Amino acid sequence: MWLGTAYEQGWFGKTNFQEAIRWFRRAAAQGDPDAQNSLGQMYEIGEGVKQNYTLAAKWYRMAAEHVPDLGGAGQGRNNLGLLYLDGLGVPKDYVQAYMWFRLAHVDRNIFSAKEQMSSAEIFEAERMAMEWKSLHPDPPEVRRDSEVPAGCPVTKFSVPSFVPPVPYPTQTDGFWLGSEKLWTMLPKNGTWKLGHYKPADTAFRQKLFWWRKDFRGDAQSMLRVTGKRLDSPAPPFITDQHAYASWTDDLEHPFITTGIDIPTVGCWQITGRFKDAELSFVVWVTQ
Repeated sequence: MWLGTAYEQGWFGKTNFQEAIRWFRRAAAQGDPDAQNSLGQMYEIGEGVKQNYTLAAKWYRMAAEHVPDLGGAGQGRNNLGLLYLDGLGVPKDYVQAYMWFRLAHVDRNIFSAKEQMSSAEIFEAERMAMEWKSLHPDPPEVRRDSEVPAGCPVTKFSVPSFVPPVPYPTQTDGFWLGSEKLWTMLPKNGTWKLGHYKPADTAFRQKLFWWRKDFRGDAQSMLRVTGKRLDSPAPPFITDQHAYASWTDDLEHPFITTGIDIPTVGCWQITGRFKDAELSFVVWVTQ
């Protein structure tokens, strides 16, 4: 697996996708979920191979079937969900997308799928996820809470908590943080489990959603997001050049979307600033 990553990312001086694929295949054949997910990514974007969403889905599914959902297994579940969300290599199916996002614990994508679904479809997706987990239990020695070191002061749910005003969305699988001037949603365990946008990337990609009560679509020049690693020196992450407005079925109440590229895993403080509002939180970034 690591030789494949080395060739893919050019650790020997230049990239060699053919050698990367050869080593990924060897590791994938032995059941390595990281290698299986990496092959899926290469087929999805056509890196070193002809782009083939069907084969991407095949390798993502093989990675997704592993337990626990760490590393390539969790990334495979999320990536397979994204293919179902967009209908690439598999039929477009929001229920399947939601199920895989739920199994991968990726709240932002659960939210994206949920916005397209009826209550009955959400109920069915939750049922399918519970059934899948009952058939694929995690090994008893897995302890997810231990992923967050004691020295990382992640932002956690507290009572009383912020509740978005009507008519903004109030349902979330995590919790809401902020005020009516600026709020976002965070995972209850304080962890972002992220992957790379492209196999050759070294940074970890995250998409953030922000809300403000009086926001009407003027995000492009207003929102600024910065980050600082708290547990070790690290370069700052890179934000998309512009934030942009997004809508659900409620066209009168848009929200703000922006992407960030986090250079390393670790304990990160994220700060968003919009007009007169500032909101900070701490998350543990892992893969």
